[in-house]
Amino acid sequence: MQQKGNILIFVIVVVLAVIISGYLVIEKTTSAYLSTIPNKKISKNTGKILGPDGLIYNYSANINDLKNIGISGKVNTSFIDGSFTVYSKIHNLPDPQAGHSYHGWVGKKSEDGNIKYVNIGLAAKNDMEYTNIFQGGTDMSYFIYYLLSEETDKQNPKTPTDKIGEAILTKNEIQPTPRKINTN
Repeated sequence: MQQKGNILIFVIVVVLAVIISGYLVIEKTTSAYLSTIPNKKISKNTGKILGPDGLIYNYSANINDLKNIGISGKVNTSFIDGSFTVYSKIHNLPDPQAGHSYHGWVGKKSEDGNIKYVNIGLAAKNDMEYTNIFQGGTDMSYFIYYLLSEETDKQNPKTPTDKIGEAILTKNEIQPTPRKINTN
């Protein structure tokens, strides 16, 4: 009977060790992936970039192809618990020209009727698609325009030049209930 008890304790210890090591591997892999996303903005409130399945979005839109090159995609935004998030995923986007990269922008109409855009960072290639993720502590929900552009790597663009895709975000029918996001 003593031997069965020892075997049971040994099995429990092994199972716990596998679970803990699996968790550590997932955390390390996630951290390594997030470090490859250029210009990522991480909210002090959440401490992590949330993916599309980790958040319910207030606004969303399909991305329109401005150059007729076959791209498609979706952009989502939200402001929950002091964290503004933009998550866009673009399909069928060819790699940019040498010395160029793709930038995401959010915009709002100014008093003169023109749209003023703010650069929210680079779009990163992830397998066969590009993602543009931004997270910050300022509520920018009133920035209802999204734009994807190709810019030269030699400058930090203040305005978009070569426009590739755009979207006008609309409020979703079902709104999220504000909740605390567990980042532990």
